Amino acid sequence: MLIAFIILEILLLLGVNHHHNIGDDFAMYLQQSKNIFYGIPQWDNYFIFNSDYLEYAPKAYPIGFPLLLSPIWYFSPNQIIAAKVLLSLCFCLFIFLLYKCGKNEKQGVLSTFLFTSICGMVFYILDLESNILADLFLSTSVLGLWILLLYKKEWTKNESILIFIICAISYLLKSIGIYFIFFFSAYFLIKSWNKDGFTDLFRTLFLIGLLLLLILLVNYMLGQPGSDLKHFYSIISSNISIENSYFNLVIYKNEILAIIGTLGDNKIRILAKFLSYIVTIMFLVGFILDKEFRSTERKVFVLGYLIIILSFPNFNQGNRYLLPILPIYFYYAIFPWIQYEWISKKIVYCIFLLCFGLAIVSFNKKEKIKDKIAFTEASNTMYNSIKLSVDTQDRILCSKPRLLGFMTQRYCGTVNPLGAIKKTENFIKREKINTIVTMNLKSNVAIDNYIMSHRNQLELIDSNETYLIYKILFQY
Repeated sequence: MLIAFIILEILLLLGVNHHHNIGDDFAMYLQQSKNIFYGIPQWDNYFIFNSDYLEYAPKAYPIGFPLLLSPIWYFSPNQIIAAKVLLSLCFCLFIFLLYKCGKNEKQGVLSTFLFTSICGMVFYILDLESNILADLFLSTSVLGLWILLLYKKEWTKNESILIFIICAISYLLKSIGIYFIFFFSAYFLIKSWNKDGFTDLFRTLFLIGLLLLLILLVNYMLGQPGSDLKHFYSIISSNISIENSYFNLVIYKNEILAIIGTLGDNKIRILAKFLSYIVTIMFLVGFILDKEFRSTERKVFVLGYLIIILSFPNFNQGNRYLLPILPIYFYYAIFPWIQYEWISKKIVYCIFLLCFGLAIVSFNKKEKIKDKIAFTEASNTMYNSIKLSVDTQDRILCSKPRLLGFMTQRYCGTVNPLGAIKKTENFIKREKINTIVTMNLKSNVAIDNYIMSHRNQLELIDSNETYLIYKILFQY
């Protein structure tokens, strides 16, 4: 088995390259990791936070993933490649945990193989091993918690500590990880309360206090502003409604169906869509009928997470918020059904062998559909032009502020594409913006509208077929 994982890691490393898509989450993570390495506060990251556009991004992300990335600034001159090497190692750990989860079910080699390979290939097809995001690390942490919840009837003291450490890591990776702190804190407190005596209760309270102290200490030592959780809460509290939850429910229903439904190619897309409904129904039935050890706790674990992501606006994030529980989706779709006496194992195996075949087709086509435009010759020309024509004290309005900020070391901000011109004017005035950059690679309708209505107040200082750089000729 060790040889198989070594081969997997070698294959992943052979696929590592310096390309990345145009999304600028990765740029913020790299900038924050650079700040950690050089001892710069996390809030000093070239991103001009827009309080009128909360859904775009917080002032700084949680400290966990940047902390994991920070050593790459010492070991490698190419941070993109080094970060992808780290992601490939995490991907191997994720596959190993999938294997452990399947093997512990003791339902045979084929079920373990199907669970591990299909789930692993889906994560690979979604590019999680090469997108510099915290999603893969969070998914690995949640899978670790799920395995501990599944197979350990009684946790030792060290295992209890391990659970709280993984919970802390989950929160430090992404704000939604605080849910797992609440879940296991409540679980241990209820369990301790039901026992005679106060020893277990005191120990649980001590562990919870130690966990919170650890999180505060890490954030304080690394200059994290602590705004990520406040930002997370502000978005939920300002958007929570039945309409929003229903809208999210429709989105996630479509996204979960698309996990299987978009596998393969157009010639077999009907089969993929049919299988997506079958697998989802199998998940729902397996989840509802689960009566195994700790079934109630497991259901609360999943449902609590689903309630949070249904309350939090999706903001065109697609399936990203579903990823941490995607292995659980496949778990309930496969393993309970192998144990049911009223259905043949062969039928279950045939369904997932078909899914495996579709995943193989998508696996082979992955390289053809990758979006790698953040570091093309055209985009690099744009970054160099901004460095030459825009002063370090200037402040830029653009559609991808964290990417431009990281690549040019200029302070950049953005506005809501659906916002009115007055909102854009207010942001420019409030933040003393004096430069505007537009990119053909990623446009912003609000910025384009502002340029059209203020063209006589702007000076074009540089351009080519992919970008335009304007200087604002007046100050509000």
